[in-house]
Amino acid sequence: RLDAPAASDVWSALGGELKASLGVLVRAPLAGVSTVVAPPVTEGLVVRSAARNENGDAVPGRRLRYTGTSEAGPDGFAGPRERRPAPARRRRGDRQP
Repeated sequence: RLDAPAASDVWSALGGELKASLGVLVRAPLAGVSTVVAPPVTEGLVVRSAARNENGDAVPGRRLRYTGTSEAGPDGFAGPRERRPAPARRRRGDRQP
C-alpha cells in the first residue's frame, strides 16, 4: 500500500532536482503486559486500631459507613456484596411550569 505522492509531484516540488525518497510503514505487534490489581471497592473502608490481639490473631476492624458486610480477607479485600439497584430517573418532560 503506497500513500506516497506521484514521482512527477516530487520532481516539481524539489525544483527539478531528483532526490531519492523512501516511505516506510512498520507494524510491530507487541505482547501486552497484564497486571492483576485489587478488586473494585464495594464494602468501604475498614479501620483497625491495633494490629494483633494477645493470641497474635488480627483484631476485627470497624467498618465505616456500611453495615452487614463481610470481614476483609488476609489481603484486606472482602468478597462481593449485593448492591441495591440504581434509583429510577425522573422524566424531564413531565414538569409543570
